[in-house]
Amino acid sequence: MAETTTYITVQQKYRSLLKSCKNLISTEDIRLVRKAFDTAMSSEANSQAVTEKDIHRLLDIGLIITSEIGLGRTSIICLMLHRAIESGTLRLEQIKTVFGEKVAQILAGLRDISHIYTTHRVVDSENFRKLLLSFAEDVRVQLIFLAEKLYDLRHAETLLPERQRELARETSYIYIPFAHRLGLYNIKSEMEDLALRYGEPEVYKEISLKLEGTREAREKYINEFIAPIVEEFNNRGIKFKVKWRTKTIASILNKMRKKQVEFEEIYDIFAVRFILDSRGPEEKADCWRAYSIVADRYTPNPQRLRDWISVPKSNGYESLQTTVLGPNNRWVEVQIRTERMDEIAEKGFAAHCTYKATTSHSSPDNRCFGLVVSPKSKAQTLADLKGKDIAVSSATIIDFLLAQLLQQEGAAPDFLNRQDIRQIPVRLQMLLSGQIESALLPEPLVSLVEAKGARTILNDCKLNTPYLLPSTPHSV
Repeated sequence: MAETTTYITVQQKYRSLLKSCKNLISTEDIRLVRKAFDTAMSSEANSQAVTEKDIHRLLDIGLIITSEIGLGRTSIICLMLHRAIESGTLRLEQIKTVFGEKVAQILAGLRDISHIYTTHRVVDSENFRKLLLSFAEDVRVQLIFLAEKLYDLRHAETLLPERQRELARETSYIYIPFAHRLGLYNIKSEMEDLALRYGEPEVYKEISLKLEGTREAREKYINEFIAPIVEEFNNRGIKFKVKWRTKTIASILNKMRKKQVEFEEIYDIFAVRFILDSRGPEEKADCWRAYSIVADRYTPNPQRLRDWISVPKSNGYESLQTTVLGPNNRWVEVQIRTERMDEIAEKGFAAHCTYKATTSHSSPDNRCFGLVVSPKSKAQTLADLKGKDIAVSSATIIDFLLAQLLQQEGAAPDFLNRQDIRQIPVRLQMLLSGQIESALLPEPLVSLVEAKGARTILNDCKLNTPYLLPSTPHSV
């Protein structure tokens, strides 16, 4: 009876995984995923027997990848075959023959990033984090790696306290900044709370109990706050949805520490979001019209207005954000965005690519994440680029170059320990714009750029850096 129940549960999860994978179009797509799953479960691909726990872990991570991050078929296949490649029971040549070169390339990246993680674990090093997260040719490598770590966090209650604290430190130094750069807001917020739960369990429990104790009053206040705005939206024929959320425990604790106040003195512990049914060129205008309705009803704080729809964040985030004075003189954070903007805010880079691919009538799993190699042109030096428009941030270039140096030398270069490491991105930007000479940069970096060609480096940065979004679908 127990075996039958387990089989049904696995089947349900597997079907849910297929349904959540948006780019499974043909029977051939489904056949390839099934073949990857069967291969992952086979004795030939595993040095040890596959347990029921292993199967559930694999399918649960797969659902994170598809439902929460928004990846597709190729990523699912790579997840299923990752363990066999890492253990050496399957070779990349075999994978390339059956599943294609792209799957083999991502699996090679997963193998490399896992190797770096296990052999260079220095969780409190900023430079180690940069090297770890840029050591791959395809952003899906890091996204799959992130999904695995999120799963581990969600199931950390069974770990020993020491391992829980270690995982919390890793999360704070590595995974949260990475999720932030990719615009994965939900995952970032959950990781912040879980890191606090296992890193400072007493503080987490205290705030959690206080939030629970004030929940009823909070819900009553929010209903009072949104009622006149909802009525006005309906009167004007605006199609919308409204959501509200209590801010994360980690966010509340950060406010308490920053302002040096107690929990009872934090008033803006929730945010209200109005999501408009608007598309195309009217999106921005509709958001501002909605903002004017909110501002007419409640007094906004002009210093807290954030216009991320005119100039989106580098991770693709778009929204109008403001803080208004609600009933009983309480500050309330309000977010206004369209459904498209909300999808990108929730799923970050993957959702951005989905929309880019939709406009270019191509598959998001290939168009936005695959490397598009343009014909090689003559390599240019730094001098050739001075004064020209550079469409890649200096921080991106530095991350990429550090990863290249690690690959060449097998260890972090000596100059990483220099105290002025934080000035390198600024100086590199000035160097490329012709404002300073290369002598003000560490010599290994300049040599590497000159050797590879500055234009090649810049193109590689555009192709390989996960948190830089493409200006057009063809530039990724």
